[in-house]
Amino acid sequence: MTIRAFIALEIPAAALEKIIQIKNDNYNGYENVRWEPAEKLHITLKFLGDTEEKLIEKILGKLSTAVSSYNSLMLSFNEFGIFKREGKPKIFWVGLKPDDELKTLALDIENLCLESGFQKEKREFKPHITLLRVKGNEDFNALQNLSRLKFEPVNFSAEKITFYKSELKKSGSVYTELKSFYLKQGEGNGN
Repeated sequence: MTIRAFIALEIPAAALEKIIQIKNDNYNGYENVRWEPAEKLHITLKFLGDTEEKLIEKILGKLSTAVSSYNSLMLSFNEFGIFKREGKPKIFWVGLKPDDELKTLALDIENLCLESGFQKEKREFKPHITLLRVKGNEDFNALQNLSRLKFEPVNFSAEKITFYKSELKKSGSVYTELKSFYLKQGEGNGN
């Protein structure tokens, strides 16, 4: 049996509230847009897709070892943006100021997944939170304007990595936490 799974970096509620407030204060588009709810906002470190249940314990063990040497990460949200597919907007996101420690952590997770038989991610790691999945009925000009917005960086400490199960339903995806790992308190990477 398989489950659809991914590994994510959790964002503290206070930082999410600030980002949502900045978005709300500056979005002047259609009101019926279905933004992602706060409880679904995270930074995906690795999307695993359909995963054999027997592999999960192995991955969790490797993940526990890999993240145990990391301290909490001091990060900053600093930009909004739009990912496009075939020239059409698909994802409206908030991104992070580049951070070498986060990049190294994501690479370590990518490598442990490769060792377990998963495909290597083809795209470069671009840490972000998906705020909106564009369906085509949104005000693209308002999203474009919001993506150009300059705002004061939103700083936060990230301390939790979660292994999630994702179920696709008619109402959208539902995430269930299977296991979490906490980074050590402090600043900087212990590697």
